[in-house]
Amino acid sequence: MFYVHYDEEGNITAVSNIKSKIKKYIKINKKTFEEFNSGVKAMFDYKVIENVKTKGSYYIIPVNINEETHQHTNIVNKADMLESGIQIVQNNNDWIVNNFIDDINCTALSIGEDYFKEYYIVDAKNRFILFDKFKINLKEFATQKEIKINNCSSHKTVSVLTSSSHIPHIHTIGYKNESN
Repeated sequence: MFYVHYDEEGNITAVSNIKSKIKKYIKINKKTFEEFNSGVKAMFDYKVIENVKTKGSYYIIPVNINEETHQHTNIVNKADMLESGIQIVQNNNDWIVNNFIDDINCTALSIGEDYFKEYYIVDAKNRFILFDKFKINLKEFATQKEIKINNCSSHKTVSVLTSSSHIPHIHTIGYKNESN
């Protein structure tokens, strides 16, 4: 067995093959142990945090989320199915933003700083025609299943525009409140 030892703030203090009777620890696999032990991963670049969705479950996450891995650029793809990510549902009178983000990313977002993400509702044929916009705080959103956006243009044929993200997004027409 291999272990990561950490302090009260979740900072990793050591990796070993011995449980500590004094320090907090979680079990890790051999590969993770070897990455920390050999210096491939620096301990100060990672934290141990409790899963915000499943209490008693812990993760090792990077202190800084890698924004270089982008899943989309600008226009959010229209689709009905999403395994993990953010589903933006356009209804006749409102928008529903569903949280299907995986546990690790939800937990990482919830412990970080406020992270506001803006979404622009634009004409489906000309993204330079802006109808409306809304903003969500991903830190707060990470601990919720969905949020409802009222008073935002939703009755037209539109596209959703946002900055690139490491979290996949889809735009769906009609209410969907389940991952497919």
